[in-house]
Amino acid sequence: MHNYPTCGVSRYKVKSDECSDDASIYNDCPSKVCWYLPVIARFKQLFANVEDAKNLTWHANGRIKDGLLRHPVDSPQWKTIDQLYPEFGQDPTNLRVGLASDGMNPFGNLSCNHSLWPILLIIYNLPPWLCIKWKYIMMRMMIVGPRQPGNDIDVYLAPLIEDLRKLWVEGVDVCNGNAQETFKLCAMIFCTINGFPTYGNLSGYSVKGHHVCPICEKDTSYIQLKHGKKTVYTRHRRFLKTFHPYRRMKKAFNRTSKIDNASNPLLGHQAFDRLKNIIPMYGKTQKKDGSHNNIWKKKSIFFDLPYRCDLHVRHFLDVMHVEKNVCDSLVGTLLNIKGKTKDGLKCHQDLVEMGIRQQLHPVPKAIWGILPDKVRVAITRLCFFFNVICSKVIDLKQLDDLENEASIIICQLEMYFPPAFFDIMIHLVVHLVREIWLCGPIYLWWMYPVERYMKVLKSYTKNQYRPEASIVERYIAKEVIEFCSEYIDNASPFGLPESRHESTWQGRGTRGFNVVTMDR
Repeated sequence: MHNYPTCGVSRYKVKSDECSDDASIYNDCPSKVCWYLPVIARFKQLFANVEDAKNLTWHANGRIKDGLLRHPVDSPQWKTIDQLYPEFGQDPTNLRVGLASDGMNPFGNLSCNHSLWPILLIIYNLPPWLCIKWKYIMMRMMIVGPRQPGNDIDVYLAPLIEDLRKLWVEGVDVCNGNAQETFKLCAMIFCTINGFPTYGNLSGYSVKGHHVCPICEKDTSYIQLKHGKKTVYTRHRRFLKTFHPYRRMKKAFNRTSKIDNASNPLLGHQAFDRLKNIIPMYGKTQKKDGSHNNIWKKKSIFFDLPYRCDLHVRHFLDVMHVEKNVCDSLVGTLLNIKGKTKDGLKCHQDLVEMGIRQQLHPVPKAIWGILPDKVRVAITRLCFFFNVICSKVIDLKQLDDLENEASIIICQLEMYFPPAFFDIMIHLVVHLVREIWLCGPIYLWWMYPVERYMKVLKSYTKNQYRPEASIVERYIAKEVIEFCSEYIDNASPFGLPESRHESTWQGRGTRGFNVVTMDR
């Protein structure tokens, strides 16, 4: 499809342009029901409200400017766009949005025949206490099918990308309810927020195999375990500073002190040069062309946006899933939870095969002691690391030390844990500080608000036969009610819960008050 509506809600089947009329090929091409709620009309509605129009310029007029990272506007990525595109950056009403996507089953574990993929937009012009509230999280698409869209998600994103390209190239006339004037609105996608498998679908990078890390790419350091039958990602000493003492230690690691330095991540223009000649192959059973590098599956549709190559971080690593998986691995290994532990006989046989950590080699009878002090210290440092990077205010001067701290912690874990412990989620910890440095605080671009909003969308499921239509219908009703409530005096905002500390701030406490009994 090429002609998309500019207002109202559209429901249509999406097919790839590569599909021919041959029935056998047609069955392999993506064909799903897709609901699209035009983004331009929603932006116009947002600026029509006086209070919302005022909040959308908070990043230019209301924020604290003290050199600390409090909001994406303080990040280098935001400032780079302002420098490269001054006409866009000088107008504070121009929008920068994050695109979030994840799959959900509206029936929980009761059915596996429904896979719903809502496409959500988060507006970063708003203050940090508003932009992740579900009043301002906007669902613009709903992809429906018995299976997830996978690599074909670009086909379904086409109408949204086309509107966003129009918002960047041409702009649209919008009425500002606060300034009482009409202006030319432009918008851009600042980042995408998603779990690691969806990261691969949106970016076009293969997040399976040996070179699974999208930051390290071909320089991903991996080991194929002979007994554990797993691919693990170790050798994190290359992320340490040049003269760190861990670089000279042989026995505690892999018996060598010859370590290369970590490579620099690909810039946007470098990634585009590698992908521009790749012809995307849509469909679940289409044969892939082996002429190009297999770690890249396609050129992402996001590269159709002119500014995409200028972004330092185009797709975020989700801290929520990284933290959760690291915690599962730690607790499962320490408590020897069946199905969760990364330790066992095969893991220790791999240590024998690699010739390292002789004290952990399997013996006929052995009594395991309590957890050593050094292991407890390493785990405690890891907990403190996650606590610091999730702060709402971050000092730029501390990020260099924090990045080095992440490398040291992972190296310490390498000393004490078996190789099978180091899956890709453990490796991704060393890249998290880089994204904070470039794009601002983590809590504004992790999946927690997205997952909470998924729960809200699931609650809209009333029609068991057409759950996606039920969700879209009730979502539109919610937007209509929200729009109408703006014209009712003393009406509470829809989807913007009040803080439980509101009464305390206003001087109304619940403790220590005197009860006065009135006489007749």
